Amino acid sequence: MSQMNTFSPRKKIRVKLEVRADKVFLPLVASFASHASTAMGLGEVEALHLTKAAERVFRLLSEVLPPSKRVRISCVDGLYFVDQEFEFDLMEFEEHMSGQSASDPHEFLEKTDDIDLDSEIKLVDTFRFVQKRTTLCIIL
Repeated sequence: MSQMNTFSPRKKIRVKLEVRADKVFLPLVASFASHASTAMGLGEVEALHLTKAAERVFRLLSEVLPPSKRVRISCVDGLYFVDQEFEFDLMEFEEHMSGQSASDPHEFLEKTDDIDLDSEIKLVDTFRFVQKRTTLCIIL
């Protein structure tokens, strides 16, 4: 008897990196973004765009969070896309944003006028904020 091949859907893969919100970790974050996204199937150009956007977001976070606070970075294989997620404590973020609502992306960007996010963020398909219970997540 012959065996029938059954389709087994590929499961999403998530790799994680946790670092302090300190600029000293920027090269590690960039390397993680680059290697994880290419390992999950992005082409060279797409991986470079995602890496540049990830570098910009981490640089921004290192300026608005105390260097001792943690940022959890995940690279998620969405089967047809790759997301980079930056998750951090919402309360600590709000404290450093002078009591402004951290869940509003416009207020977040207004606080960072000295950093040109537009050029790097426009390179990726997605830039969104997701508020969880006690954390805020920026997803590229």
